[in-house]
Amino acid sequence: MPTPGEAAAAVTGSTVKPTTTTPATGESEWTVEELKAGKPSLVYYYVEGMDATNGTKDDSYKFSQSFEMGCLAEKVVEQINKAWKCKKVGLDLDADRKLEKNQARIEFWSFTKQKMGDVTLKETNLINPGPFKALLKKYEAKNAEICAKEIKRIEAEKAAEDKASKDEKTAAK
Repeated sequence: MPTPGEAAAAVTGSTVKPTTTTPATGESEWTVEELKAGKPSLVYYYVEGMDATNGTKDDSYKFSQSFEMGCLAEKVVEQINKAWKCKKVGLDLDADRKLEKNQARIEFWSFTKQKMGDVTLKETNLINPGPFKALLKKYEAKNAEICAKEIKRIEAEKAAEDKASKDEKTAAK
């Protein structure tokens, strides 16, 4: 907790990707334990090198300022640090910002690397502490649902393999 007059803690997080194996081997990409503990990812794209001297009229600058200075209130930062893996990606200052891929945005990814949603320049109303915290909770629940489906799939595959192995042993006798 910051003391009065001190800035709130920065968003922390690991950018390490979960270990995976090739699905062609017949093995699952994740273990059940990894899926149960798996945190979703928040990826924040900003225009690197843009500041008040060269970007005050740029929508990406306004988006980033709103997110970093307004949305990242103490409770939001706590929620992100507790339940999310975070990554910050700098976009080229000279890139054509008419293209969406070159605009500031926030993307939400499940532990299993499925894109769950995003917040773009068109949805700046969501980068206020209240709506953003609700959005985080929504995507945390969606990540848990995606992981639960993957766990169910893995357990069904294992049960089918066990049954086939048992049937083979019975047939060999």
